Amino acid sequence: MSKFTGTRGSKWELADYAVEYAYFYGFAVFPCKPRSKLPATKHGFKDATKSRSQIVKWWSQCPEYNIGIATGVVSGLYVIDVDPRNGGKISDVRDVPGSWPIITGGGGWHLYCPLPKNMLIRSKSNWLPGIDMKAEGGYVIAPPSIHPSGERYDFKDAWAVPDMWGNGVTVQEAASW
Repeated sequence: MSKFTGTRGSKWELADYAVEYAYFYGFAVFPCKPRSKLPATKHGFKDATKSRSQIVKWWSQCPEYNIGIATGVVSGLYVIDVDPRNGGKISDVRDVPGSWPIITGGGGWHLYCPLPKNMLIRSKSNWLPGIDMKAEGGYVIAPPSIHPSGERYDFKDAWAVPDMWGNGVTVQEAASW
């Protein structure tokens, strides 16, 4: 496999994406119920793993599971969650250095951002109006999962995946925005 070489409508299964997130990006993943944001495991994001065998086992039980990614130190990731239904504006955060934009199934945006080394960021609701910070103690649903609305989470541009996870950013870079 390689970094999301498929395009929208590819024949990849959700399990393939889950393995890809863990293998190439080091994201800890876990299954969520189909067409839902609710975890399918007893401990939710605390069950998240990078183990290929566990990921394959989960998705072999239910290939329609949505993909949850635990945010924070375990994945080296924080996510800015912009919800226009609650007044969030992508223009308030779109210039975050090194972010990877995801279109949510609910019509909003997730900006995946590398967690600066040696920095702990905690999740925060209403960080800005209509904008949440998903970090330590949180999780997001990842593409190509299906939102409860029936719409897919999708990559804004499948070919523009930033090469950021191995490099990280400095605290100064993250703070500059």
